[in-house]
Amino acid sequence: MTEIDALEERLSAVERTLTDTDQPVSDLEHVAALTQRIDAVTDRLDTIDERLDRLDAAVQAVRGYVGQQKAVNDDVEQRADAALAAVDRLERTLDSTQPEPEPRQSLDSFEPAEDTGEEATGLLERFRAR
Repeated sequence: MTEIDALEERLSAVERTLTDTDQPVSDLEHVAALTQRIDAVTDRLDTIDERLDRLDAAVQAVRGYVGQQKAVNDDVEQRADAALAAVDRLERTLDSTQPEPEPRQSLDSFEPAEDTGEEATGLLERFRAR
């Protein structure tokens, strides 16, 4: 073995130790580019993951708000139904306690009141007197 062969063999041993592979160093340029690309993709994935977490928190907040609004709407609807039922009960009670209205007389059967000798005063005259 010549000195150059020995040097090449030693250099190969150093390269294998540094790279943990049997590939020559000249082929590692491609591996370095892939490593950089993987690092960039990993960084981007971390950013997307953070954004996704914030988006998920926002969606949960909106769901909570909508659920609260539904509960308020249900409460308002129940109160409105109760108010309508109370008004219906009150109307039925009033209808059952009021006397029947007297039938109206037609103008054909109208008879003027008897003359008592007192002068009748009109509504306008009574109003002016006050």
